[in-house]
Amino acid sequence: MLNFLLVPKHVLIMLWVFAALTPLLALGGWRLCKKRGPDYRDKLHWFKVAGIFGPLVLALWYAFNDIEDYFGLDSVVALCLNLLLFCGVGIGISAYLRGPRKH
Repeated sequence: MLNFLLVPKHVLIMLWVFAALTPLLALGGWRLCKKRGPDYRDKLHWFKVAGIFGPLVLALWYAFNDIEDYFGLDSVVALCLNLLLFCGVGIGISAYLRGPRKH
């Protein structure tokens, strides 16, 4: 049923479509929230992250594959580099979403 996911070319096509659609959907959601008034304006930063999410997944896909191609699938170095890369991106996004602390 999901045999098309085994072909890297099909996965890349889906990732490119996802990377193209997420900024458009996030822009639409951002404009909708902006029209609804001040109650929704504090949630606008979520749409910024949603807009970058698709291109970020595509970039991480290419980075992961380049690291794995260079060091090999059984390499501990590749595992550690990918772990650092994905954790760094996750921590950066969560820090942005949390925002500055208000005392």
